[in-house]
Amino acid sequence: MKGNVSIGPASNTHSSDLIYRVWYVGTNASAWDPWIVNVAASMTNVIRSSDFTSRDQYNGSQHELTVSVRWEWLTFPAALVTASLMYLLVIIFQTAASPVYSWKESPLTMLLFELHRNISHEAHGQVEEQGGLLKTIGGTKIRMSREDGGIRKLHAC
Repeated sequence: MKGNVSIGPASNTHSSDLIYRVWYVGTNASAWDPWIVNVAASMTNVIRSSDFTSRDQYNGSQHELTVSVRWEWLTFPAALVTASLMYLLVIIFQTAASPVYSWKESPLTMLLFELHRNISHEAHGQVEEQGGLLKTIGGTKIRMSREDGGIRKLHAC
């Protein structure tokens, strides 16, 4: 599509009807859709009715999206994940079989072991006060002992 359109004060001149139509469509937005459909249909009809197989520019090629997984690149991360899970399991089983239990500064000590009546009686009602536990039982020396039935208790010394 080659040509020109000259716009003057008295008249408009154009080199061909096709060029005039392109200029008109460019100035009228509602005419774009039917014009594009007409141009596409005309081009399709020309290509289908003519023998363009001898020209290389009309021999199209198709490209498909493919994913190629290179498994050798996944072996190292998979080995790291497997090794970390094995390490975690070994630590869990060793900790469960260990004779050493949580003690002293661990917050789990109070959850895992029962307190002796004297200690729990002194600490009763002191949780709500700021520094209440530290004031009442903070300096108490304690020892752990095993009661009947295997229950461990914390006793005041």
